Amino acid sequence: MRIERRIRFAGLLAFAVVFALITAGFVYLLDDEREDAVVVDASDQAIGAIADIRTRPPNTGPEIPLDVPGDYGSARTARAGLAASVRTLQAPWSPVTLTVATSAGEIASQVEGLEWVLRWDATRQEWDSWTNGPAGATDPPLPLEAGEAVWLRVAADTELRQPAQQTPQFIETKLGWNLLGWNGSEITPRALAALLGVEELWVSPPSAQRFALFSARTARLGAPRTVPYGSAVWFRADSTRSLQLIEPLLGRTPPIEPAASGLLGASADGSRLYAVNTDSATITIVDVGQESASEKALVQLSVGTEPRGIAVDPRGGRVYVSNFADDSITVLDVDRGRTLRILTTGRHPYGVVVSADATHLYVAESGAASIQEFDTATLTPRRRFAVQEEPRGLAISEDGRRLLATHLFTGHVTEIDLRTGEVDIVHSNGVDGNAAQFITFSPGGRLAFVPMIFSRTANRDPVFDTTVLPVVGVVQPGLRTNEGPEPLLLSAIDRPVALPFALDFSPDGDRIYVINSASNDVSVVDLSDLSAIAHIPVGANPRAIHVNAAGSTAYVLNALAYDIAIIDLATHTVVDRLPVGRSPLSSLVQRGKELFFSSDAPELALNQWVSCSVCHFEGLHDQRTWIFPDGPRNTPIIRGLANTAPFHWSGDRESLFDFQDTIIDRQGGTGLSEADTAALAAFLESTEVEPSPNRTANGSPAAEATRGEALFFAQGCGTCHAGAAFSDGLRHDVGTALRPEERLGGRFDTPSLLGLFDAAPYLHDGSAPTLADLLSGTPAPHGVAANLEADELEALIAFLVSLPQRDRQGTGDGEPGSGLYGVRAVAFRQLRMTVVARRNVSGAAAQRAGSKECRR
Repeated sequence: MRIERRIRFAGLLAFAVVFALITAGFVYLLDDEREDAVVVDASDQAIGAIADIRTRPPNTGPEIPLDVPGDYGSARTARAGLAASVRTLQAPWSPVTLTVATSAGEIASQVEGLEWVLRWDATRQEWDSWTNGPAGATDPPLPLEAGEAVWLRVAADTELRQPAQQTPQFIETKLGWNLLGWNGSEITPRALAALLGVEELWVSPPSAQRFALFSARTARLGAPRTVPYGSAVWFRADSTRSLQLIEPLLGRTPPIEPAASGLLGASADGSRLYAVNTDSATITIVDVGQESASEKALVQLSVGTEPRGIAVDPRGGRVYVSNFADDSITVLDVDRGRTLRILTTGRHPYGVVVSADATHLYVAESGAASIQEFDTATLTPRRRFAVQEEPRGLAISEDGRRLLATHLFTGHVTEIDLRTGEVDIVHSNGVDGNAAQFITFSPGGRLAFVPMIFSRTANRDPVFDTTVLPVVGVVQPGLRTNEGPEPLLLSAIDRPVALPFALDFSPDGDRIYVINSASNDVSVVDLSDLSAIAHIPVGANPRAIHVNAAGSTAYVLNALAYDIAIIDLATHTVVDRLPVGRSPLSSLVQRGKELFFSSDAPELALNQWVSCSVCHFEGLHDQRTWIFPDGPRNTPIIRGLANTAPFHWSGDRESLFDFQDTIIDRQGGTGLSEADTAALAAFLESTEVEPSPNRTANGSPAAEATRGEALFFAQGCGTCHAGAAFSDGLRHDVGTALRPEERLGGRFDTPSLLGLFDAAPYLHDGSAPTLADLLSGTPAPHGVAANLEADELEALIAFLVSLPQRDRQGTGDGEPGSGLYGVRAVAFRQLRMTVVARRNVSGAAAQRAGSKECRR
């Protein structure tokens, strides 16, 4: 009977596991006649692997090879916790953590020689016991639940087999003593004590027969270093607490190393890369293990809109992806190809990094001027650190105590003490620092390096080689003075490059490999004498780099080539390219986007110095006012240009094709062809203003903004700021041309009001730091504050920062779109643009070329 029960129990268990796999929404489909493997996710959170490239439409980007190992799914499910859990029982007593609901009688049916079961009742603060003695067996008053820890007495050494826990563990602590079975990912005792709200823990790892004491107050010899999956934990609680764990990772935490955010993550063993595809809102898993004959793109998983960063849990099997446009983090189970959780964050999450001990996740909320901390065991928010505006890149020191964050517009680096939760130091990289989106510690952790630019607005002759300077800032953590290391001037060390974006080190720390996203290359620098070792062209818009542990190979993610360039570091040459994605854009818009982000052609820039994206990164601005020959000009946001002609503050650009002049006069380029001019115009026309974050949950304006809208029109603001774009397309003299450098008179194009929430500073010369300054300190017609009460001024500002009034799908005011970099339905306009291009470009090309030769 006992054997029959076991067979019946095993059959039911197998059925339950298969049913759980199907209902959880992940099934691996393998076709014997093809080498392709496709992951199907019924939850639609991880939609599907790479589609069949043979049927893809034209002009959608490079092909992705589908040479996927047939055992990708089955071989990796064991790491994800689908295998049975085996506990060794040593005579006489062993603590065991249960993974399924059961009873003492069921355990006895599986374990030969079981004599006693002890269970702690935290509510009664007493032991329940069960014996299999001659007088008969009696179960404890309550059933045994998954996640409980019990003590088993056996006559001889044996084993207890259980299925791994298939559902997230729920923990509810009681006042007094608690005996907990830990079925979560491996964690440090300090982090577990913080979760449980206690200062001391007694920990018994699986198969151990003794408890070791951890105390947060004093260091102790023999204290446990980790709490592995399946440990029994004994602690005394002064308050009740409820916790919901997420599914466990069964990997061990590797040796602690510093961590940095980026667009390319690597597994702890170096066998997998995880590449973020921002345009297509996916990540691609790449096999780079030594056992593979060559690198392979395995599978592609969907994430949120505009992913900007990825962090890999060092225990393996889980990654965290920041979704810039969705204000969320996608938590992926990359072993099983599915989404575990979507976390809500503050506005515009960018950099994301896991702490060295894997217990915490940190997210740079760039649009909220904050950094959010999550607990990785429960994926619940804990602390939020207020910092300067636009935090982007993140890095954590090897000891886990220092968190560094870059700031986009200043190059400042905020240093946070994670033990105290205090913003400890703000490091400066000079007054010109800009475009700082990445930071990483050097090997050893003594210094941190920040690829960035210097925006030299004090320069009175802003041409291609006097506007921006490519540098790598160097920060010494803990240093409280501004006498830190000097930045590395890449144009002096290597050659003119544009927009340094990220970097990595050789394993010995003697070299750095800096990727330059606009000039499409890698600068290899010897740190011992600051000399150039090599200069390596890679691909379109590189944004991430990873050097393998051996220091033999570097992998560079080219964001607009949708591939990974594989570099042999012995010869400093690209030896292969691995497609990892494809463009969702039309071929015309895709070409225009490549031109916008590039300085890597003589038509675009002289000596690769500068690109459109240097000042208008991602269609935004640089918060700078430049002194051009026309006069002082505040860099405007260029998203949503399609309906706002004419362009420039002076309205001297009649169409999107007139930006050819900017390429020639400001960037030193020879000028684009007719086809490329049309492509750049198509890209500029395709971009849209982001929906305002200052709306209610359903996208409607708040009551204060509605009141401000009435004041806006009552004050006559709608006379000039009219229509869907809030611009009449005319030039007006509004009394702001006060600086002596102004050369084109006092009439300026009416700027659109869409996106004012992100457009500070204001006016053509950037003289109004805030909207309150604009409405209070300028002459009529803008100086309306004199006519309003204080609360009315606040309501008017609330209306202005609530524009545009549409949701993230683009419905509402204006034309439909598809998000921050969504492409409009531009097909009906492309014929018109082509005609205009032929008229504008061909008629002016010869004149511009001639004037260029004269200047030279």
